[in-house]
Amino acid sequence: MKGYWRLACCFSFLPFLCPANSSFTPLSQASSHHFFGQHCSSSEKTALLQLKRDLSAAKPESSIPLQPSSGSLLTSWKPNTDCCSWESVNCHEVTKHVIGLNLGGHNLSGLVNSIKFLNLPYLERLNLVNCTIGEIPSFVQKLGGLVELDLSINKIHGKVPRWIWLLESLVYLNLSNNFLDGFEAPPSAPFLSSLTSLDLTCNLIEGSIPTLPISISFLSLAKNKLTGEIPVSLCSLSNLTILDACYNYMSGQIPKCLEALAIFNVLDLSNNLFEGEIPEVIGDLKLLEVLNLSANNLIGEIPLSLSKLTLLESLDLSKNKLIGEIPTKLLSLTFLSVLNFSYNRLEGKIPIGNQFSTFSNDSYKGNIGLCGFPLSKKCDDVEDHLSSGAQRESILSDPGSPFSWKFALVGYGCGAPVGVAIGYILFWRTKRCTEWIEQSFKAKQRQKNEQNRRRRRRRMF
Repeated sequence: MKGYWRLACCFSFLPFLCPANSSFTPLSQASSHHFFGQHCSSSEKTALLQLKRDLSAAKPESSIPLQPSSGSLLTSWKPNTDCCSWESVNCHEVTKHVIGLNLGGHNLSGLVNSIKFLNLPYLERLNLVNCTIGEIPSFVQKLGGLVELDLSINKIHGKVPRWIWLLESLVYLNLSNNFLDGFEAPPSAPFLSSLTSLDLTCNLIEGSIPTLPISISFLSLAKNKLTGEIPVSLCSLSNLTILDACYNYMSGQIPKCLEALAIFNVLDLSNNLFEGEIPEVIGDLKLLEVLNLSANNLIGEIPLSLSKLTLLESLDLSKNKLIGEIPTKLLSLTFLSVLNFSYNRLEGKIPIGNQFSTFSNDSYKGNIGLCGFPLSKKCDDVEDHLSSGAQRESILSDPGSPFSWKFALVGYGCGAPVGVAIGYILFWRTKRCTEWIEQSFKAKQRQKNEQNRRRRRRRMF
């Protein structure tokens, strides 16, 4: 069952993790524009009506349930109405050209050839999620103004084509939950592109991480079959803020060149085969909020430099071979809401104070040399910070405390919250790696809500 997840669709969609400076809106949230006194292009309207006829004639072949609204999605597409008012169609306010099209959930199997002749030259946003198209449509090459392209959950086989990197306007590309096994030869050196968000989660991609556009800020390669070391070329992606490469077979040491990625917010390399010590330079990533290096073969002590990550909210170093004591300097991480040091070879007394007073036994279990609160194993010396059981109970049971155990959720795995309900069952059956970051952000939000409630109470009295 260990490899079951590799065959199952993950139904992963990560819109909220896209970089904050992105200017696009996910297609799933887009709505049609209505402009009185304006009409869409007649040629584009004709193309859409032809597409509707093709869709109506198609026989459903998909084994994946379509979206609940898919049966009536095109009922508003009528010849005597303005196509800018049609559902799932977006038009430019001034030019009236069709710039957005959302066909998510429609079975387009066998219709790819028809779509190739779709005359929508000004299209900027195209959503073909869960359309069982089986291949990356070649007509996309002609959409020179395309900004967003979502082809996730489509049973697409083969390799990511080289031409896709050459789409000058493309900013957001989602190819997750397919059967892609690699890349056609990309340019040999970092190259210019507009692409900032690339999601390749849940494919069958083998080999090493290829050379990627230097513009990328969000990169998810989770749940593939990647091997080899992290290439030096990755360290040249100076705009990279989120890297999720969990559940692969990558090996070697975590490269020190990662220190060049100064604006990192999320780094997830969990469930790989990395070895060696955790580089001290990780502590130089001052903007890091989530660090997950769990389930590797890392050795050595926990670097003291991690105490410099003052914005860190989630830290998971579990299931490695780390030794030594937990540095007391980590008590300075006052934003920490998720901590997991379990199943290592750590020893000594667990630091107590600040956020560390909120974490449960699960954060430390599997380290036979550790002692002290919250473990049942006592240390030989007297515990200075919380000398009585009553004090400990007070901190953990006080519902008004910002350090309540309810906020100290410990998760497992990698990734981010999914946005498609169909993956809910698989989430539990495969212990998917999305839970860890999800719990981190939920814990942070609950802390903020509790602090706001306490402020309101003080104002009342």
